[in-house]
This record gives sequence, C-alpha cells and structure tokens, in this order.
Amino acid sequence: MERHIFRVVLEEERDGGYSIYVPALPGCASQGETREEALANIREAIELYLWSLKDDVIVFQGEIYGSLSHCLLNRQFLNPANF
Repeated sequence: MERHIFRVVLEEERDGGYSIYVPALPGCASQGETREEALANIREAIELYLWSLKDDVIVFQGEIYGSLSHCLLNRQFLNPANF
C-alpha cells in the first residue's frame, strides 16, 4: 500500500502551546499544548480532511495522488523523523 507524507509547519505560540498546519491542504490546521499533541491532532485533521475528499482525484502541489482511500486505510500521513 502506498503511503503519503505531508509536510507540516509547526510553530511555537507566544502564550504557550503549538499551532500546526499542512500547506498542501488549505485550511487543514490544528494546535496542541505540546509538540506531540499538536502532531497527533494534525494527523487526525489530515485524516478527516482526506476522508472528506476520498472519492475525488486531487492534485497536491503539482503531484496527482488519485484516490485518497489509500491514505485513509494507511493512516500514516506524517513522518515523525522530520521533527
């Protein structure tokens, strides 16, 4: 099964906690008190985002991914080694 990895932007907030978003998925964002919580929350946000598009053929940053049901079945959207 093919696995898709999305780049995320994780930003530390001035008042504490972290905000996180996926540039390739407009509007897909989340937050958390810790880095780990923010990453867990964005994984869920990505899953829900992709689920809403599961029957569409989508182009993300110039790459055609086709049916996104593969992403939903795999449930591995981020590579923690990047953090």
